[in-house]
Amino acid sequence: MTQEWSGHWIRLGDPSFDDGFTLPLNTPIGCLARSPDRMDLFAVGKDGAVYSTFFDRLQNPFDPIGGWSGQWFRLGDPSFDDGFTLPLNTPIGCLARTADRMDLFAVGKDGAVYSTFFDFNFFGGWSGQWFRLGDPSFGDGFTLPLNTPIGCLASSPDRMDLFAVGKDGAVYSTFSDRPQNPFDPIGGWSGQWFRLGDPSFGDGFTLPLNTPIGCLARSPDHMDLFAVGKDGAVYRTLWVSNGGWFGQWLRLGDPSFGDGFTLPLNTPIGCLARTADHMDLFAVGKDGAVYSTFSDFNGGWSGRWLRLADPSFGDEFTLPLNTPIGCLARTADHMDLFAVGNDGAVYSTFFDRLQTFFDPIGGWSGQWFRLGDPSFGDEFTLPLNTPIGCLARTADHMDLFAVGKDSAVYSTTFFDSDPGG
Repeated sequence: MTQEWSGHWIRLGDPSFDDGFTLPLNTPIGCLARSPDRMDLFAVGKDGAVYSTFFDRLQNPFDPIGGWSGQWFRLGDPSFDDGFTLPLNTPIGCLARTADRMDLFAVGKDGAVYSTFFDFNFFGGWSGQWFRLGDPSFGDGFTLPLNTPIGCLASSPDRMDLFAVGKDGAVYSTFSDRPQNPFDPIGGWSGQWFRLGDPSFGDGFTLPLNTPIGCLARSPDHMDLFAVGKDGAVYRTLWVSNGGWFGQWLRLGDPSFGDGFTLPLNTPIGCLARTADHMDLFAVGKDGAVYSTFSDFNGGWSGRWLRLADPSFGDEFTLPLNTPIGCLARTADHMDLFAVGNDGAVYSTFFDRLQTFFDPIGGWSGQWFRLGDPSFGDEFTLPLNTPIGCLARTADHMDLFAVGKDSAVYSTTFFDSDPGG
């Protein structure tokens, strides 16, 4: 069985649009794999509407575009005067609680948090409504700064948790903890946004506005959050089912750095849970290098941020500051990273053996290789800081998504090149 990248970036367009369907540059693509044979994409269009497309059959590695619908359809709500629109470049949080249930989350033009859902069993598709997740204890019913990213988790089919940085810089959360009634979609939600603070900080712990919150559900009984603080340090808090939220934000530092290891403000933290007992974090440092740290149940956090370098580059491989790192764990022993380099090309590296405490970098390839396409004059490049949406539908299949320099949506694929393998 041979595994390889396709070597092509295919356009996911729609001929019913005059421009074939394009998005604003740097638009984040929300992506889900509900099953090995089904993928769904979500993004905010140039008109502010939320659009989706899907792949819905076994992808033929020799015809990679064959399973795509070829249409981008609008997820609107006729109860809004404009049919429901969002600010441009708004990130769409998305969850697949089951193969038949999806939930979306985003911050609206009024700063409120809105959600819609797909339920195959009750609706046969999308609900056609965007409902507000508010809290009457706030004077404004709870609103966030525009373009705030919503961290979202489904720790079980009946439990969802959301996380975001409020207008005061505090981290807030809300949750739904029972099956949603399709005829009362807001019924499972708590109706409260509560603060995840830490009294040991003078301000109770706050972050810069629009800070992305990395979140993981290692099991139904354990959640972890990660974010870059106002001092540039990486902080973490956690929830366990038998004790609730920890009530503290702990620093994940490294004493080998003069500043204990800090990052530029608003740096996104890529995070993975390869197993219930192991987590890995990834971020671009102040020098543009990619750094990683990890926690293992047997030893806790490593206390080190190691550089994922490549000596074949003059600068040993660096990225623009605040570049988001796409990350996947295809198996407990394999991870893949993706990012847009200084030249606009898409690069990847991987980890491919059991990580040990005594040699944490030992499993990394030590190379960042380019995912290009010779059919493009520049072999395919993207605007700097473009987020890469990434999915692992199976241990042998990955899909990437991004908005190109021409504003079209592109995808490339890694697959088992032996269809019978």
